[in-house]
Amino acid sequence: MTDLSSNPTAAWQRWRHRVGGCLLMIACAEGLQRGMTASVSVEDTDRFMPSPTRELEYGPVTGHTLSLAVHLIRRSTYPVTRPLLTGRRPSHRIDALHLDDLDVTGFTTPGAAAAWISPLGLLPRLPLSEVAEAARRTAARCGADHTAQDIAAAQAVAVAVAALQEPGRPPHVDHLIATIAAHTDTVPLRRALQTVRALVGRPLNSEDNVAEMAGEPAVMAFAVALRLYLTCYREPHPALRRAMLAPASDATVMTAALLGAHGGDDLVPAEWGARLRSSLRVWSVAGELAELVTHAAPQR
Repeated sequence: MTDLSSNPTAAWQRWRHRVGGCLLMIACAEGLQRGMTASVSVEDTDRFMPSPTRELEYGPVTGHTLSLAVHLIRRSTYPVTRPLLTGRRPSHRIDALHLDDLDVTGFTTPGAAAAWISPLGLLPRLPLSEVAEAARRTAARCGADHTAQDIAAAQAVAVAVAALQEPGRPPHVDHLIATIAAHTDTVPLRRALQTVRALVGRPLNSEDNVAEMAGEPAVMAFAVALRLYLTCYREPHPALRRAMLAPASDATVMTAALLGAHGGDDLVPAEWGARLRSSLRVWSVAGELAELVTHAAPQR
């Protein structure tokens, strides 16, 4: 896993790529999904990719993701005189997350909190127990039930773990699933984690992949995202094509968040980023979010 304490300047550069990759991949994935034609098949690759003249425009999920990230940035307290991660680079420290005053007016339906919760997994040195609790608390403020809160916690924790993986190397499957399970308690989600673990290594064209993960839409979205990330961690094209065909629509952005957090912005196809409308806003927010550090001990 990536060590965020040795060689602080280089560590910050790597971290910025992870944060940028996560937010940019989410925005591009949502833009691709919004532009997808109604009738497609897994093999119909072209309809999932933007044409040379088409711009990608992200939608409300990316908007909520950026709003959460901006809230964290604005609620940071003061410049750190001896930066924990960035060497000589100025950065800001968070002493408390201050999520109770996050304006959730107009946010998506309660069950969809996991789709935009990823910024909480992109705060270095924040213990995973605090990541999970912050995600639950934020989802609860949107009216999410216990299961939806648990899935939001699972997604935030998964993003946090994915962001500490070495780019290009396979995820630590057992460690990731065990870590998520340790921070969740709902039976449907725990069963889904077991199903995902059993599916790792099986071909994506297996007919029973989605059927085995059938259940509540929010549970299915997370299970599909985790499955696709573990299988296609270096291949955003097939991963997002599969996610877009899943019955749970939020699977696309959740898959994108995990892929981007692990692979960084280098994993985002250049033609996607170049065609993304408002990409400067995504890059700007990602850069500022990457500056934040916390008082907490290293993640465990």
